[in-house]
Amino acid sequence: MEPDTFLDWSNEQVYIHGHNKRQRLDTGYKSPVTLTSYDTGSFQSDFGAPVSGDEWSNDFSILNAQSGEYQVGCYKTDQVNCGRPFPGELLYCYGMLPKIPILSHRTGLSTVTSSSLDLHFEPPNSLLLTPAGREFGCLEERTAKILATLAGESRVAFQIYGYVTKRRANTKDAKGKSGQNDLQYLLNAIIYGPRELGQGIGDFLVKCKMFLQDPLGCDRDVPYLNPHLLSRTEEVVMISSLKVGTGKSSEAQEVVAVDAPKDLFSRICDDGYLQLTDPPLLVHTRLYRHQKKALTFMKQREQAWSFKDSLDSLWVKEVDETGELIYTNLVTEQSQRNEPLESRGGLLADQMGLGKTLTMIALIALNPARLASSLVFTAQGTIRRIKSTLIVVPFSLLDTWDTQLRRHLKPRSLSWLRFHGSQKHKLLSLGSYDIVITTYETLMGQLKKHNDPKWTDGTLFSFAWHRIVLDEAHIIRNRSTAIAQACCAVRASRRWAMTGTPIQNKATDLGSLLEFLHLEPFRDPKIFEAMVVKPWLKSADKDTSRLEKLIRYLCLCRTKAIIDLPPRKDVIQHVDLSPEEAEHYESAKNRTVQKLDEALSVNPIAPGMYLNALEWLNDLRLICNHGLMHSRTQKTPTIVSSAGPWTKTTAKKAFAILVDAGSAICKLCQANLAAGTIEADGFEHCKPSLSKCLTVICGMCIQSHANGEQVPGCGCNPACLKAEVSWAREISNRLPESGLPSIEEKKVSTKLKTLLKDLQQHEKTEKSVVFSFWTYTLDLIESLLLQCTTIRCARIDGNYSGSRREQEIQRFQTDNLVRVILVSITCGGTGLDLTAASRAYLLEPQWNPMIEEQALSRIHRLGQTKEVKTIRYRVRNSFEEVRLVRLRPLLQRH
Repeated sequence: MEPDTFLDWSNEQVYIHGHNKRQRLDTGYKSPVTLTSYDTGSFQSDFGAPVSGDEWSNDFSILNAQSGEYQVGCYKTDQVNCGRPFPGELLYCYGMLPKIPILSHRTGLSTVTSSSLDLHFEPPNSLLLTPAGREFGCLEERTAKILATLAGESRVAFQIYGYVTKRRANTKDAKGKSGQNDLQYLLNAIIYGPRELGQGIGDFLVKCKMFLQDPLGCDRDVPYLNPHLLSRTEEVVMISSLKVGTGKSSEAQEVVAVDAPKDLFSRICDDGYLQLTDPPLLVHTRLYRHQKKALTFMKQREQAWSFKDSLDSLWVKEVDETGELIYTNLVTEQSQRNEPLESRGGLLADQMGLGKTLTMIALIALNPARLASSLVFTAQGTIRRIKSTLIVVPFSLLDTWDTQLRRHLKPRSLSWLRFHGSQKHKLLSLGSYDIVITTYETLMGQLKKHNDPKWTDGTLFSFAWHRIVLDEAHIIRNRSTAIAQACCAVRASRRWAMTGTPIQNKATDLGSLLEFLHLEPFRDPKIFEAMVVKPWLKSADKDTSRLEKLIRYLCLCRTKAIIDLPPRKDVIQHVDLSPEEAEHYESAKNRTVQKLDEALSVNPIAPGMYLNALEWLNDLRLICNHGLMHSRTQKTPTIVSSAGPWTKTTAKKAFAILVDAGSAICKLCQANLAAGTIEADGFEHCKPSLSKCLTVICGMCIQSHANGEQVPGCGCNPACLKAEVSWAREISNRLPESGLPSIEEKKVSTKLKTLLKDLQQHEKTEKSVVFSFWTYTLDLIESLLLQCTTIRCARIDGNYSGSRREQEIQRFQTDNLVRVILVSITCGGTGLDLTAASRAYLLEPQWNPMIEEQALSRIHRLGQTKEVKTIRYRVRNSFEEVRLVRLRPLLQRH
């Protein structure tokens, strides 16, 4: 899961940003709020938590702050608090309950002027539009009772807003026909209250099988204290957006840096006990201190079990009362008489920008194979053992690994081969290379051939490798995919996974990596869940001890705080539109509001109407970038109709709109296809499909279904038509061969003029990176640089091959005459080193703020020697400044 995509509303544990585990730590104090009468009898909802409908009790004990005594009683309030409950009392944000279904709502809401609806919950079960006060809908009975119980405490306040998402086709209408996969309203409920009530409310929600997530669209700036987080660090609520002042000055305003709470991995992965190991002479690049410590950790993990009670061992060897040898697992504390199977390797999960690739290259050079035998005996027969390390990477990183090997290794030290495309015929000679690099898709295809009785030639699975390394290993987070199964099936003496986000959505993400690492007994998902996950999530004291022991043994995960990077200063620079641009923008805004009103007044929202509304929203964003150069006097009212055809051309146009809005999210794996990492350009020959109901299935999920297994459809009955669509990188306003656009000077937008002036001002002293989502925006900037300046630039976008991309990066990094590089932000998330730059410009805000941080990490990373400054442009009083944060929840899709 992309970082801000939520799981479905369910009784399953919920995560966000890939690393915040949704359970609390024991902080040494007991909450004054406890559930005193919670009958789990007869009432059962599809949240999965049994609650008695007859004996539901709203009374949870509330501590009297003055006397210190407990008071018990039901709520007797008419309305939910909307502000600070007690004068002078500090309010905290506990988090957000996301994606609560709204069962029914009124149509014809012509007064709605935003795609995000401000709502008010009135017990026992009414949702009102604010500030009008008109009834909008209601909630499921059980959900309403839970919210009413919380509302009964006078010191608890809510912020509630609704938004549109896709309806799952699992309901039936009055005639018994399956529902269409249309769109419906959901709501997010952000909860506030005093510090001392937080833990009790958290425990109450856990009993109800409901879990708090990080808030989105928060309307107040208060400390954040989520009782379901593995942290007690207080943080500002709006960590997902930058805070700016409200002054009218157009000068750049500084952004206050907010330190997010440490996640479980970084909190317990202390490297203080590790000694320093120097790399071998084959590596000519100097390693930093933290990389030398990582080398020590990895060298230890590639050794056999020591059977000592230490950080580098998972098992101890003991003698039981009968004198027999037993082996005890230090995590589960269970014993067995058989010697455990070896598991050499682990998880390198350092944060982006800490040089994981160089560390792994140093390990490969430090610990080569020493083959005692050339054969390995298996149940299927003997296979050949070879000295090679197999490195599996996303397609977009093939050239990056080749470049990194050339950069860090001395000439003629280690040999390597790219097993991909035309090089696949060199199968018999693989054993002569020290390193073989391949892609996830190639490995998956090789397994299919290996399992085909008709295939008589060898495959990558015909060998026992010295080592296998997965780069961007979170790709295999779903163990049921053919890619994950292929990675797990490779025979290797040592196994390593490299990823900066080992947990993206849920604990089973880590379980899939354990299965790949062949770590007994935890490679069995049932044992991992029973022995590690359930004690963590279900126990009364939220026992994390087993998980912590496992991570300390298996994983090394450090943040950038361990290295002395130059400071990074983030600023927002407001831009004021010219009078002509402002008039153009207001005209487009009025049309957009009208389209949104039309879309929101219909239930369920038709796909075509939804797309049309999104396209108008994207127009506002484009006007902010392009000004008068963006002109759209008329539109096709609806590009998708229930009776119209669903052609490849229509599907591609619809997909382009979804991608532009950050709303192209795979139904199966929740990957955001505009996320700038593996979802956008990491895989080869993978094209997603889009159904007429706007259900997206990414190419990786389509390609990864093994043995011809049918890919799940949209869920509608009958199934909607679907078509193959293009990646975001192919969606451009021009073809590569058509050349750059010509620009009239009087039509150059204010934002681009501001950028051009700033680039010229710093041209002599600093190199710069310019990020934009739209290829056409990069076209305009490149054209302006050629027409109006002498600034030379490089460029990276999705139209460039991997080798061309590497050439452009090297030009920018090494050629002092190249002062600027233009980067499509969907290509800037992984594998890029742009440390020659010390200034970065983000032309427009992204729907997912994590995309922005991934891009900036390409500059502020290991190897940066200058202070870094990032400039985010915002058009004042525009959609960019006012609506983007509020509309992010609208575009979270199933």
